[in-house]
Formats: sequence, C-alpha cells, structure tokens
Amino acid sequence: MQTYSVGIAEYQLAQAPDSLTARGLGSCLAIILYDPTRRCGGMAHVLLPTPRPGLSVEQPATYVATGIDVLIEELEASGSLRQDLVAKLVGGSQMFEAFSERVEAIGGRNITAALEAFRELQIPVVAQETGGNFGRSLEFDLASGEVVIKSLRSHVPMRI
Repeated sequence: MQTYSVGIAEYQLAQAPDSLTARGLGSCLAIILYDPTRRCGGMAHVLLPTPRPGLSVEQPATYVATGIDVLIEELEASGSLRQDLVAKLVGGSQMFEAFSERVEAIGGRNITAALEAFRELQIPVVAQETGGNFGRSLEFDLASGEVVIKSLRSHVPMRI
C-alpha cells in the first residue's frame, strides 16, 4: 500500500489498496472521482474555477473544469466507464473576508463550478464537505472509497 500526496494544481490517479492525500485545503477544492467497481480513482487539488480567457493551460489541475476533464480522460483510458464514476468534493472555504459583497469568494466559485460541471457530465456528487471558513486535510482510501477529513474545527475526523 502506498500513499500519494496531491499538492496544489496537481492531480493523481491510484488504485486500491493505495490512498491519496491533500493537505491544507483552504479555498482550494479537492475533486475526487471514484470508480467503486474497479476500486480506482483520482484526485485533483484545484486552485481556481476557470482560466482567464486566452490563457494556455499548462497544469490542468489548476482549474476546476480542466481538472475534472483530465481525471475523467485518464480514468477512462485506464478502463473505467464514465457511468461508473462518482464524485466527492472537499474544501472551498472562504479563508479571508471578501473584498466585495457583490463577488462570490474563490472557494464558493470553485464549489459552484464543480457542481455545475458534474451536473452537465451526469456524474453524481455523492458527498461533499465544503464551504465554511476553515482549512481541511484529507485522505482518500481507494479500497473503500472513504474520504477521512481532518480540520482544526473538530478533533473528530469526518468521514464521507
């Protein structure tokens, strides 16, 4: 069994009995795709909802849409079927006061972008631990599909 760490703007695929971790999620969002049939999946640690128009995307896991796309493409290339995939979301906090009440904070925009993308792709979001104003760290166990989330807010880990 091996544990792979997924840093900001990175993604990783793995298969049971391995696990994936992400540390220090604030406004960033961990996008997790899991194929329970094959007990494999992936995680992208995305930073922003979308790239600026005209900007070339060199690291697809920087953005929600391109991060989701690359996870799906690689999972399908490894033998997963899109209809077998389920998604989980963790993070998307508002870590700092908004500069303007008229603009949704980055964390909220990341969550909204991910939910819209999965709705369009018809991939169910089966669990999420998102929002708030605190950081999180997680471990995704590919053997069970369970995500264990730790935060300073609670001494008891949450399981989704």
